[in-house]
Amino acid sequence: MKNVKLTVEYLGTNYYGWQIQKGLPTVQGILKEKIERILNHKINLVGASKTDAGVHAFGQVANFKTEKELDLKVFVRGVNSLLPPDIKIVEAEFVDENFLFYPRRSKFLTQHNYKEMDKKMKLLEWLHANKINSFSEVYPILQREEMPK
Repeated sequence: MKNVKLTVEYLGTNYYGWQIQKGLPTVQGILKEKIERILNHKINLVGASKTDAGVHAFGQVANFKTEKELDLKVFVRGVNSLLPPDIKIVEAEFVDENFLFYPRRSKFLTQHNYKEMDKKMKLLEWLHANKINSFSEVYPILQREEMPK
């Protein structure tokens, strides 16, 4: 069994948070659906943390297990082609089979570079203020360096 760790970014404006909620669009629900479509089997997608409705995330980490042989670059391209423009897998990697998240106890999740976090928070505030809701809108702006420093 292969354990796949995903790093995901999303603009949460159109979603009711990370965690699956019956009858509501969520980031976890959409990702799970698209991954299952590519793999052609059900998965248990576990997120490192939850976000509330409307919250954006850069660097959300999740994992799932599969018995399929995967070329991760091809897998990421395939899933991203099915995702809406405000959700994107930025990286996938194989991790130890026992890799699992414990958000309150994990050094991985609690040791932040606060300077980087501050820059990202300013960017998120700017995106929200300018009503930017898809990565196709974000990347050209980032290249023009119009966001706050």
